[in-house]
Amino acid sequence: MYGRNGESPLIVIAASTPSNCFNYAYEASRLALEHMTPVILLTDGYIANGAEPLRIHEVDKLEKIYVKFVTDPECFQPYARNESL
Repeated sequence: MYGRNGESPLIVIAASTPSNCFNYAYEASRLALEHMTPVILLTDGYIANGAEPLRIHEVDKLEKIYVKFVTDPECFQPYARNESL
């Protein structure tokens, strides 16, 4: 989705039920950290005030989040794109 300064791409995820808000929030965090790009998670008042059963997730079974840390601060270019964007 476009619409930011310079028409650069942006990831938008929309939750549809209270039970999938956790999964979508985790996925939004994973995408933002792995691809170094902003991610917008959309919800609304009906989801926030709704209730439904939610199975508690085991942390060990969640998909890993891989983050590349900067080791050389002079070569740090957070907005530089490569073949995987």
